[in-house]
Amino acid sequence: MKVINLDKFKSIQKVQLNGKEYEVYGLTVDDYLNKGVIDKIDKAKASEKKVSAMLEALEKFTNIPKSVLVKQEFPVLSALIMVVQGIDPTEQDDKKEASGTEKK
Repeated sequence: MKVINLDKFKSIQKVQLNGKEYEVYGLTVDDYLNKGVIDKIDKAKASEKKVSAMLEALEKFTNIPKSVLVKQEFPVLSALIMVVQGIDPTEQDDKKEASGTEKK
């Protein structure tokens, strides 16, 4: 009987910020369902609370120091949250360009 190795589906993504490489760890089902980290971001009404929730999530799911995270622009934080959730933000940009919905 052949053993199927599912470890290849686990992912640690590498990202680059300011010329340095960092790791972004994937969101587990437990993290998504029980910890509510991403849910905190979605439920935050005030911008400050949303940013705080994003920083909390990124501190947990990346090895990027908080001192580096707080110096990033908002789109960078949003892109990092997408990577945590297993979404490639560059593919999202490619889809926008292909459909002609890209902002100009």
